[in-house]
Amino acid sequence: MTTKTNILDRLSRLNLFIGAAMTAVTADDYAAADALINDARRDIAAIDDLITSNTLGVPQFDLVAHLHRQKAFSLEAFGPGIRTQGVCDHIRKELLEIEANPEDIMEWIDVVLLALDGAWRCGIRPEWIAYCLDDKQTINESRTWPDWRTADPGKAIEHVRGA
Repeated sequence: MTTKTNILDRLSRLNLFIGAAMTAVTADDYAAADALINDARRDIAAIDDLITSNTLGVPQFDLVAHLHRQKAFSLEAFGPGIRTQGVCDHIRKELLEIEANPEDIMEWIDVVLLALDGAWRCGIRPEWIAYCLDDKQTINESRTWPDWRTADPGKAIEHVRGA
């Protein structure tokens, strides 16, 4: 059995466990529901192990090398220059596609690629982009954020200023 087949099989079983657990709760059989939920947890852990062990062949990623590759492609395909307005226009179009189909990972990746394209077109070196990406994550992790459970899901959650 391939890793992908194993994952798909376990995902299919999760549907069965969850459906059976819902039936058990409806019938007030909480012991059966608990056992089914524990079975589901084991399958979730097994799926996580399969994915994180890189048995799917997910390539290791060098962001700096990718940015050099992206820059060469973009210069050839779209020409030189800052192109901020064009990049932002394209990002806005991609965001509309994401709103229409938020599960489409390739639309999210289009936004990421466009943002990276816009950064190097402003003269920022790939090494600095990679450094700033990591640094910005660290900054965000150190900030104070409001309780997401009380936030409007249709609005941005912004960090607490001055905290």
